[in-house]
Amino acid sequence: MLLSHADSAVRVTNHNDLAAESGAVAARWIEAAIAHQNTGAALDAAERAGSQTFTPLLQSARERVQESSLDVIKDIGMSCNLVYGLPGAAHILMQSDNFTDAVRTNILAGGDSCGRATLIGAVAGAVYGIGGERGIPPEWVERLTRKAEVDSLLDVLV
Repeated sequence: MLLSHADSAVRVTNHNDLAAESGAVAARWIEAAIAHQNTGAALDAAERAGSQTFTPLLQSARERVQESSLDVIKDIGMSCNLVYGLPGAAHILMQSDNFTDAVRTNILAGGDSCGRATLIGAVAGAVYGIGGERGIPPEWVERLTRKAEVDSLLDVLV
């Protein structure tokens, strides 16, 4: 379902093939995170998306899982470029076992943390949910500026 809307959603602001390819990979990644609630299975699906550009980059990030995300992101690139953001997000998600750790590591990595945050938040939120030791901290949810609007949108999904 998400994949069918990814191309048109991406092309609203980034009308180029690399952005569309990235959007397709991200859509498969998020769908798998929702379906399997497992970051490894979600990354597997992203790698299987068949992207000539991003599959090798994601595999390379996986091969470096024993290294610090901060070091890997500094090495592969920190600027606002999709070829840096997706593997950086993958590395952070592979090394994190909860939502808070993934968010904090992303912030500490610097560079285009906001670009990576969109994918990290979606995948980690789908995998870990809200609350508990691994999920989105409820106090973070309560502090949302537009919480009532978010709640009404979530009611439609559930």
